[in-house]
Amino acid sequence: MNKSVCLIVAFCLILFTFASCSFNKNVEEQDTTAVESLTQTITEQDSSVVENSTEKAETTVSETTQTTTTTTTTTKKAVTTTSAVTTQVHTQAQTTAVNKPGSFSSSDAAVNIKGQKIKANTDYNKYASALGNANSVQQAPSCHYSGMDNIYYYSGFTIYTYLKDSQEIIYDIEVTSSSYKTTKGVKVGDSVDTVKQTYGAPTIDTADYIEYQSGGTHLAFYISGSTVNTIEISVD
Repeated sequence: MNKSVCLIVAFCLILFTFASCSFNKNVEEQDTTAVESLTQTITEQDSSVVENSTEKAETTVSETTQTTTTTTTTTKKAVTTTSAVTTQVHTQAQTTAVNKPGSFSSSDAAVNIKGQKIKANTDYNKYASALGNANSVQQAPSCHYSGMDNIYYYSGFTIYTYLKDSQEIIYDIEVTSSSYKTTKGVKVGDSVDTVKQTYGAPTIDTADYIEYQSGGTHLAFYISGSTVNTIEISVD
């Protein structure tokens, strides 16, 4: 092999080596670029996944909050409804209690006069001081008992007594003024319906008067039209 050939061969080897190095460098650069691109893509995908997860979590929390709010509102409505129903039932019970017919016993045959609860078959002298002086007093032979009766006339009421063992026993009380009420609140001027609502069905019921009886005690309401004009309490 002559010198020229050797030079050519050497030159070709140098060119081949250079080309090989350049190719390897390009491959390395391409690989690096590909790796970086792939890494960026994965990072972006991960970020997107995280963002989507966060949004879903926020949406879930919002939906949970809305559900809680709805539940709370529903509970409040239920409580309000229950309260309204309870109030309605309570009101109906009160109305029923007020409208329920009353009853009568001998203890109901009493009237409140000047702060005194006056009943028949009790001693007049227990009340004399509180009642004050009568407008007039009349004595007459008793129509019901032996001896004399004392009749005390006051403004708006009259008390009949008879003597028994040095006591003046009240056997009749007549009230003609609306200033004085029975112990259940009925007074002159009230309607017959009010009387029956208060005391229930009467023992005697006529166009002129209605009367309640219990154990020899009588409570009578004399009527003018449809209202009470006189209340009488008496004993047998």
